[in-house]
Amino acid sequence: MFPVGDDDSQRRTTPVVTFALIGLNVLFFLVELSGGDRFIEQWAFVPARFSQDPVEGAVTIFTAMFMHGSWFHLFGNMLFLWIFGDNVEDRFGHINFLIFYLLASPRLSPNISQHPDQPSPTSARPAPSPACSAPISSCSRSRG
Repeated sequence: MFPVGDDDSQRRTTPVVTFALIGLNVLFFLVELSGGDRFIEQWAFVPARFSQDPVEGAVTIFTAMFMHGSWFHLFGNMLFLWIFGDNVEDRFGHINFLIFYLLASPRLSPNISQHPDQPSPTSARPAPSPACSAPISSCSRSRG
């Protein structure tokens, strides 16, 4: 099943944070494509590098959540963010949604411990997860 939309008739606000996050993800992916492997090595989360210098590696926890492995990966994540993000943002409010997204997104993939010296191959996979999982608990009253 591949979602293509949702009922936004109950939405009270314009999802400006969701729009901004989608734009930022697309922009970051375009920069990632133009920067190639050097960009990926610099901005992807590498557990071994983080372990050696947590202060310097901390920024990659957040930059990695905007990285994508392909156009299909980007499209899939942004589709889910588009469908679920606006509902969660409406429910949480703009600032709380942004905080929620930024704090919940960088959770680490289980395969990181298997290859601690390599950039995480699933860098952006967790990014839409907060927006997708939050409706289960907080927005489940909607009927579609």
